[in-house]
Amino acid sequence: MKMKNMLIGGMSLVLVACVSIGGTLAYLTATSDEVENTFVGSKGITMTLDEAKVDPATGEEIVGEGAGRVKTNSYTDIIPGKAVDKDPTVHLTEIPTGGADLYVRVSGVDSEAYEADVTIDSHWTKVGDFEGVDGLYKYNGVVTSTGDYIVFDGVTFDYDQEGNATPTISPITVKAYAIQTGVSNADELAATALDYQVPLD
Repeated sequence: MKMKNMLIGGMSLVLVACVSIGGTLAYLTATSDEVENTFVGSKGITMTLDEAKVDPATGEEIVGEGAGRVKTNSYTDIIPGKAVDKDPTVHLTEIPTGGADLYVRVSGVDSEAYEADVTIDSHWTKVGDFEGVDGLYKYNGVVTSTGDYIVFDGVTFDYDQEGNATPTISPITVKAYAIQTGVSNADELAATALDYQVPLD
């Protein structure tokens, strides 16, 4: 009996040892270091719009001392047939990698009181596939580089002078808009951004 108890005791110790060893066994594992990415968003599109400074009396661009680029010009002594310098230019300083679609709105050149003739640069095409939009132009193709994009370079006034009355001449304004290329309704978004009343789909 003593031998039997010793045998059972010994087997118990072996069993306990096996359970202890089995409890420490596990699948092979490893833990890696983290991979962390940093993402910096693009500012998108940055641009300015200006024109050469002109002499109010002559309407000619000022060169040399006093020259520069301005946001507004004033012109005096406008008579029928007078041509003046005016070169609104969009300066794109940042665009997305894929490029941008560039638009301008030219207003004030259609008036019952007078007619101002401007010749839009050939790089621009008139947009007007929806009602109520006139004077909206899109730069041909996708703009893929920063730079200067001139809209037109002069205005000629053509109207009939009646008596000694001073003609009522509305201001000519130009406003620019750019959008990342590839947007399906870019024309409508441009028209809305440039103050046209256009219903968006």
